[in-house]
Amino acid sequence: MCDSMKVRGFIIPGFLSRTEGVFPPPIKEILQRRFHVDRLMGDLDVDTLKMARSNPELFFERVNHITDEMAEICLHLIKEEKWDFFMAVFMGADRIQHFFWKYVDEDHPEYEETLIGELVEDFYIKLDRIVSRFLEGVPEDICVIVLSDHGFCPIHKEIIINDFLQEMKFLETDEIGKIDLERSRAISYGYGDIWLNVRGREPKGIIGSDKDYEDLRVEISEELKRIKVDGGRPILDVKKREQIYWGSYVDRAPDLTTIFDIGWQAARQPEITKRSKLKRYVNDNPLWSGGHDGTHDPAAVPGIIGVLGPEMRKERELRVRLSDVAPTILGLMGIAAPTEMDGKPFY
Repeated sequence: MCDSMKVRGFIIPGFLSRTEGVFPPPIKEILQRRFHVDRLMGDLDVDTLKMARSNPELFFERVNHITDEMAEICLHLIKEEKWDFFMAVFMGADRIQHFFWKYVDEDHPEYEETLIGELVEDFYIKLDRIVSRFLEGVPEDICVIVLSDHGFCPIHKEIIINDFLQEMKFLETDEIGKIDLERSRAISYGYGDIWLNVRGREPKGIIGSDKDYEDLRVEISEELKRIKVDGGRPILDVKKREQIYWGSYVDRAPDLTTIFDIGWQAARQPEITKRSKLKRYVNDNPLWSGGHDGTHDPAAVPGIIGVLGPEMRKERELRVRLSDVAPTILGLMGIAAPTEMDGKPFY
């Protein structure tokens, strides 16, 4: 991928990139010669993530190694290479908070005070020191932005959306319990997203008219909002895609998006599961104890941002959207943001 791109500078694709590699080749040679690596890991491997709860020692060993390696390589590139814009993503805090949030959040209903909490705190201290080293490694006239792409909140239960859709007859299964895509009217792929089986859009679509489509969206939304578990309502709202997305690609968004209360999220597995009759679509033991996509509300799950540079002429409180970051960076570089870009500069 990188060889075909016209990149003025260097790029090391990471999390969610379609391909891995380093561009241009001289940067890869630096990684091999100085750091003895062919590629920058950047994130934990799937096997380590799967064993996070059963083998936390391995998890923290790996996440600390990857973070240290990332820091050393980035600091070298900052000091030795020419650049106008430099960005590094540290995934460790995200992974730690998903799996071990209950060890640091005293408000979590399953809060535990153990050695794991100390390991988490040590990692936060490590990140603070890395930020300090970055600040020491760049000239004073450089604007530095430290931000998270989201915050975190406690998670202690999950709604298994497809189990619920099956119970309400929106989703059908075959004789061995597998989801039948041809006969189902709605399906979720694991993140609270719900897709309707629309004729002409899906390979085996069965929902024809606009009226049938709208009626089904309303029916599913109302049924989801009626769910009660232990006297409470885990689902605050269900949004139609045009209520939360805009632009020329709205038709590629989920037909419905589930908005959960704090403490809840959609179960990640899309497969139908077998549970008790009383809580057939509730998972009381999720893999993660922390999350961020449950409420979709920045006020409930706030992230962090800190900006230091000559453009920030005085200390002030910032309240920004994630979409404001890109036009801000472009503005700092003297580049006009495209008119179709979301957000606005905050400096």
